[in-house]
This record gives sequence, C-alpha cells and structure tokens, in this order.
Amino acid sequence: MTHVCSVILIRRSFDIYHEQQKISLHNESILLLEKNLADDFAFCSPDTRRLDIDELTVCHYLQNIRQLPRNLGLHSKDRLLINQSPPMPLVTAIFDSFNESGVNSPILSNMLYLSCLSMFSHKKELIPLLFNSISTVSGKVERLISFDIAKRWYLRDIAEKNVYQRESNQKKLQDENTCFSKILLASRMSMARRLLELRQIPLHTIAEKCGYSSTSYFINTFRQYYGVNATSVCATFARYLFLTYFAFEYWSGSHTCFM
Repeated sequence: MTHVCSVILIRRSFDIYHEQQKISLHNESILLLEKNLADDFAFCSPDTRRLDIDELTVCHYLQNIRQLPRNLGLHSKDRLLINQSPPMPLVTAIFDSFNESGVNSPILSNMLYLSCLSMFSHKKELIPLLFNSISTVSGKVERLISFDIAKRWYLRDIAEKNVYQRESNQKKLQDENTCFSKILLASRMSMARRLLELRQIPLHTIAEKCGYSSTSYFINTFRQYYGVNATSVCATFARYLFLTYFAFEYWSGSHTCFM
C-alpha cells in the first residue's frame, strides 16, 4: 500500500518556505506532512530522516478517536505539523528499527507508526490532516462513521462534515463500487464482532453501541452478514480463551503434574 503521509526527523537546523512563509526547522524536531508536500520538499537525506506511513495505518489511528473534531473535512488547509521537542530517545529508536530489515514484525511496525503519529496528538490539526490524507471517499465515509457508530447516520450527515456534497458523495461512492448503506453496515458489523470477541457485555448493549435499537434485528442482521449467530461468536471466543489459558499453563510447567 502506498504511503499517504510522512514523518520527517530533522538532524540539522535549516529553513523551508511553505505557503509563502519561512519556517525554521530546528535540530531534533519532527514534522508530519501529507504525501505530496513531503515529495515536493525533497528533503536532503544528510539533514533529515524520513518515515512513510500508509493509509491503513492512518485509518487504524483514526479508528481509536472517539471525539469528532468540528473542523474535520476538506476545508482544512493544514498540510504540515511540527513537534519541536519530541522524545528523542524514542524517536531515534523508532527510526533505527526501520533501518534494520526483517527486525520488526507487522504488528510491531504498526505500533511504531502509531507511536509516531501520537507525537502530534497535542495538535488540534492532526485529525483533519490525517483524515484528508485518506485517498478515497469510501475511506473518509468509513472513518466518519467510526467516530460514532451508535449514531443514526444519513448521507446528508457526511455532506455536513464538508466531505463533498451529497450528490457528489453518491457519484464518487458508485465510482468506487460501493454505497453509503454498505459502508454503514460493514462498519457496524465490524464493531459488533470486535465487541463480541473482546468484551463480555450483553447483546442488547452491543446492539445499542452499534446503532441498533432492536436487539432481535441486530442479531438477525449479524447472522445474515457473517453467516453465524452472534451468541456463537461469544461462545467460540470463550472456548478459545479457555484453551489458550490451558495450553499456557501446560507448557509453562504445570504439565509436570500429569507425569
């Protein structure tokens, strides 16, 4: 997957010009830039180090944001964020780890990318910048819905968040071989499965958290979507936890009592 933004580590102080303004970049500061801007600057490698972040990682970061910023949408102009005093030991360790091929597992790599993005979490412009870096309308719609799965969403709500106009949304989603109702259903079912697998909470509560006022309708929708009952997912995951715990106890040494 191609990258959509980049984190730049500054290794020597120098100036750049962005939108007719001079910006002084200091040694041991970091930048977050959208892809096109990072490519345009063509930073000199002796003075900087670069870490490219793909759209999937950005979506994972946004998926954990539960408060929807008011200025979210295409009208946000921020394309560059600066952290003048990041935790340098951590920053250096992250960049060094990606220089060694085969060292990082996919899970660890994802965690390190997310750590880089979190270093800009104090900036109110971070979420709009990341949101605008998503290349597809369907991706933007999915992320908007993820901010509040329980909400009764309509296509007009997306237009109100400045993600194109309603008619334009419909056309662009058709061009991407999807539609609003499919994205909404997939988002709700994905959340439902995560809640069923990771949390021991009642089905009616899960239904409410996923935007369903009727538990029976939620159960029926879940069965039609996944081909299994929601209750069986809970039971399957409970058995998995039991077997995992038993295997851990056995192989950690407690199996000696069976000898």
